[in-house]
Amino acid sequence: MSAQPQVESNGDGARQSLGGARSQMLFRQLNEQIRALTEVFGLGTEFDLVCECTNGGCFDRLAVPLDAYAAIRQCPARFVVKPGHEAEGIERVVDETPYYVVVEKLGAEAEEPARL
Repeated sequence: MSAQPQVESNGDGARQSLGGARSQMLFRQLNEQIRALTEVFGLGTEFDLVCECTNGGCFDRLAVPLDAYAAIRQCPARFVVKPGHEAEGIERVVDETPYYVVVEKLGAEAEEPARL
């Protein structure tokens, strides 16, 4: 039996409940597609991406410059999250702006994104 995202009712509708690392990787893939479309269609130097925090139910949007996002992606263990969405103990803050925070996975947690 394969592990599929589960849908839970939270009173405000349904949301996906995903494992933290899996959620981050799925949102990273989505953000890569958004970035590619932004660049292909020349939609500007900044784009809205989905928060890459460990909360599978978070769909908050963040405005990030394309060049900053490209620099963040140079390290596979780094993710872009909304301020306050950092996961203490498994990641550390490496950069902060008023609009987004760059976190880096620690220890064994850092190996999974690099492997994928």
